[in-house]
Amino acid sequence: MMKTLKPASRAAAAAIFLIALLAAVLFGISQYARLDYPVLCRVYGAYPIYGDEDEAEQFEIPYIECKAGRHQITGVDFAELALTGPDDPDNADEADYSFTDNGENMDFSYDDTNGYYIRKASQISLFIDDEDFKGLKKPIALTTATVSYEDGTKDQVEIGKIVLYPGEDVDEKDLKFKGENNSEEVREASYMADRDLTIKQVQCVPDEKNSGLKINGKEPAELEGATLLKDHSITISLKRQSPFVRWQPMIKVTYQTADGKEDTQLLTEFGEAFDMGSAPTFMQTLAYLKEREVIR
Repeated sequence: MMKTLKPASRAAAAAIFLIALLAAVLFGISQYARLDYPVLCRVYGAYPIYGDEDEAEQFEIPYIECKAGRHQITGVDFAELALTGPDDPDNADEADYSFTDNGENMDFSYDDTNGYYIRKASQISLFIDDEDFKGLKKPIALTTATVSYEDGTKDQVEIGKIVLYPGEDVDEKDLKFKGENNSEEVREASYMADRDLTIKQVQCVPDEKNSGLKINGKEPAELEGATLLKDHSITISLKRQSPFVRWQPMIKVTYQTADGKEDTQLLTEFGEAFDMGSAPTFMQTLAYLKEREVIR
């Protein structure tokens, strides 16, 4: 015979049920606020912000705006730094590579297998205003980011492998900017030669296989060895990227002058406009970066 709960027992059971339901709702809200973070994404933060000498070593990592409030990726762990200087770790100082973490120099260990100086699980903040950040001398690969929340907790987010490049000279040289003509599909800019130039190589920086780079409507390889006469122009175009990606590529032109000297000029008129009010989730951004092979 089935037993019947007394009124007091039914009230207690109902109270327990309501408490459990409330806890589940609060937990769900907290997870929603914590896990579904739209990104105010400055994806070009995977590369340096190229500028004058004072700005060339500043970098940005995507902003994260959680539904519970605004947050940033405040640091990154880099996996390895390949040195082009001496391979002998005893002479590492001669390579003159220095990084700072909270104002202190980092120590690098040596990997005999790969010939790299390794500093694993070391965090370096790229949002340094007051401290002396000496900047990059060679590319470094980022592997994880630290996400800080308003409640003081932190998450380690795997970001694959994003390469940060050191700043480069972007001074105008022998190619003078004439103007741009952009459409929904293409960003296009024209440049006039100040003197006769032999084109050695034209490439997108950072390199990306889906950049759609064209020079006068042709593939870059077709222009290698061609002569651009003084006062003549070339038109360079790039395929536009997804509207939620702020991509700040440059075009690196290597050329030879009539006296046989080789030089390089970086063309910077190809940055994408970006609406910071609409943004994808952080994981969508990472997936898109992987699709573009920015993260390898």
